[in-house]
Amino acid sequence: MEKGKKVEEVSDAETEKLEISDEEKSTEDKTEKESEMLSAQRSREAMLGRLERELIEEHNKELDEAIQHYKTVIDQN
Repeated sequence: MEKGKKVEEVSDAETEKLEISDEEKSTEDKTEKESEMLSAQRSREAMLGRLERELIEEHNKELDEAIQHYKTVIDQN
């Protein structure tokens, strides 16, 4: 009877180790996914920031061209 109990205890301990290992793996997977999501979010934010700056620069250039055009028209009159 003692032998059976020891085998059961060892088996329980091994099962617990496997469960902990699965939990650690699950936690690692979640951490990796969160890291990937944060990285993707930072990339999107950086891209949006660049697009915003480009649009502002383009808009300012168009405004400068329009101002210059109207100054030329005014000077000609």
